[in-house]
Amino acid sequence: MNVSPSRNEAMEGRISRRSLILMVSLAIAAAATVTVVALTPADGQSVADEDREGWMSYVDYYVGTGEVVDEIQTNLLNDLAGAENRIDAAIAEIDDGPIVQALVDAADRGVAVRVVADELFADHDGFAPLVDHDDIDVVFGDGELAYLPEPNLSPILEYCDSEATEHDDHITCAQARGGLPENNPRVIVRPAHYNVMSHTFFIIDTVDVWNISAPLNDEQPLWVAFRVLSEEIANSYEREFRQMHGGVFSTTLSVYNGPLKSVTHQNPLRWTNRGNLRIRFNPQERLTKNIIDETYRARASVYVMTENLTNTNLIDALLYKKEAGFDVRVLVGQGQATTLEDRIAPLEPRVATEDMGRLPTMVIFDSRRDRNGNRQARQVQVLSHELMRAQPFEVLRASPSDRVRFYPSDTFADGVLWEILESGSQRNPEIDAFLDAFNEQWSQAQ
Repeated sequence: MNVSPSRNEAMEGRISRRSLILMVSLAIAAAATVTVVALTPADGQSVADEDREGWMSYVDYYVGTGEVVDEIQTNLLNDLAGAENRIDAAIAEIDDGPIVQALVDAADRGVAVRVVADELFADHDGFAPLVDHDDIDVVFGDGELAYLPEPNLSPILEYCDSEATEHDDHITCAQARGGLPENNPRVIVRPAHYNVMSHTFFIIDTVDVWNISAPLNDEQPLWVAFRVLSEEIANSYEREFRQMHGGVFSTTLSVYNGPLKSVTHQNPLRWTNRGNLRIRFNPQERLTKNIIDETYRARASVYVMTENLTNTNLIDALLYKKEAGFDVRVLVGQGQATTLEDRIAPLEPRVATEDMGRLPTMVIFDSRRDRNGNRQARQVQVLSHELMRAQPFEVLRASPSDRVRFYPSDTFADGVLWEILESGSQRNPEIDAFLDAFNEQWSQAQ
């Protein structure tokens, strides 16, 4: 005769199994935590501090000018000096002598140093010591690209006018008529400055990652950065690095003219000592599209800072929110495309003065109370490149023939978007520093 266990006995069995699973999970987490806590950074201070203990991802944020930039550079140099095994660096632009020297010194003492960079700056003096060093492996990408995105376009791609606008924010191609010389073998030729490797990050040994949303020169006074100790985040950056080091940049296309780069992870939300952090990579995760989605989702305010706002879909989203009574503030730089001045004029943007230099791209959502007086969860998004158009080209109907206009586009931009997110009504004081930085730049602009 079969005897069935009582309901209580069955429940006790389930509880016991759940307890066992929980105990195993905690044991695994504790073992992983020991890996992080056992680190010793270059400044000689043990990471086994009370504020770092128990965190799988420990992060420090930086945003500011002057002393903040000095602090970022000093701490980065300390970490580079303490590297023991490897340094993988993605560097868009660099004129910083001490950082270049730190990479050279690391290679001299036997650290494996690899660098990926933008081909547009390959001949700049900052890269020369890295390229000339026998033990530093440098790979350049995102140079000029010649391709035919659509076979039906070939009849109207005989002549391309790169002098169509003073700002050169687009190039127009048409049939060669009226004695115009042919200068294009019926393909779109995207110049190197239309294709962007915007990363500035360093992976040091196994868990130390620096992400700096600024070129390593004096063109951008306001730096936005984080330094994280996290094996998982380091692995994500390493997968992004390996694709570029292997020659797969945003301009590497498949047989169907689509980006060949693959997604490095599934957008996990990292729980850190300073709130929730999420990291995404372009072009495989379409970062500007995410900013557009969050703009429509916002419940109170949207603050945008970027050197050049050319994404018309984002402009439409911002106009929609402004017309609905939301607090929308747009701050653009001296590099703003002149051909879109009328389009963004209803947003009443402020323009950074020349002495403010290049602006980073940063968007802050819901820093104000909503129309009902309620606080909403805030969010900061920092993007490593400008808010460019999504479409790389469009066909225009024009007399006497059709024309094709192509643009700088985030389709051809290697970059990263990192987000700090609040959850529910719980406030994250880290966001205050980013809001203060925006307000400071806003007050200086015209």
